[in-house]
Amino acid sequence: MDLSLSRFGKVGLALRSRWAGLAAALALLLAIIYKAFTGEINWFAVDSAGTQFPELSGSKLPHYSALTPSFLHSLWPLVLMATILALAAWRLSRTLAKAKGSSVAATDQQSGSAAVEFVMILPALAVLLLMILQIALIVQAKFVVNYAAFCAARSAIVIIPDDFPGEARNRLNNPNSSEKFQVIQRGAALPLTAISPLPGSNLTRGVPILTDPNIVAELFKLAPFDVAPRSMMGQVMLRAPYAYHPDNTAIKVLTQQGAESGTFGEHDWVTVKVNYRYYLAVPFAKKLFGSAYSGNPFFTIIFGTDYYYSIVEQYTLPMDGEPSGL
Repeated sequence: MDLSLSRFGKVGLALRSRWAGLAAALALLLAIIYKAFTGEINWFAVDSAGTQFPELSGSKLPHYSALTPSFLHSLWPLVLMATILALAAWRLSRTLAKAKGSSVAATDQQSGSAAVEFVMILPALAVLLLMILQIALIVQAKFVVNYAAFCAARSAIVIIPDDFPGEARNRLNNPNSSEKFQVIQRGAALPLTAISPLPGSNLTRGVPILTDPNIVAELFKLAPFDVAPRSMMGQVMLRAPYAYHPDNTAIKVLTQQGAESGTFGEHDWVTVKVNYRYYLAVPFAKKLFGSAYSGNPFFTIIFGTDYYYSIVEQYTLPMDGEPSGL
């Protein structure tokens, strides 16, 4: 055997290199993707246990899972952008540290140029950090909107089979006149109060007044579950006018054929799409990522306006119905 300790040392140094770590991480990522798409890790495929009908399984109910294909498809561009910005901020921070060190230690002619580099890099680094913070908040909000879509879909598969005045069983009328549609919309709005802004001086943030008695009655059902010292009920009541406003929380209830109204079968798939106007609060970054509430540019320039980011998420569940006999 001709292997020496020096050769083993070279192998060890190779395994400790940056390229070896990158190759190992890539191999792990490929293995996870392979297992996910082959069904061993059920992230991208539809979870059969989560979509079993209650009458067929006896105990399984449709449950929430954030790792749906539509959610991952809408999430990865933001994650990629945040990663790129984080790498750029890291490089700028290293350059900034070197410039700061040079400006403090050097006393020759180069000390002035180092100070200029420091002043030029610092604003760019601050902007990158604000953008990363805003993207992180948007990603957090996307999880909440995705859960709101699940809550609305869960309400839809329960409420559509009921008989309402003017709406027969398994029937959804036009959204402008459907009482079932209003119930489904309120099902989406309740979880969205968690990320809705508090009322402010700007009318776009709403006023702390709820005029719909049905909404007030539903929210007061949370009173027995209120906790101290910070009142959950008080926070919900303050943020509810924004979340329950139809301009801020718009939904679409789609049949299996893609129509927004019509008749459903006993076990048809129901898709609820939620479009939520997420209020942006990070300075400067909100103007880069958001859209102005006011559509008038002159009004925006003179009086100013708030900004929002439209988050669209959807969820699909099987509708409750009579036992199929399977």
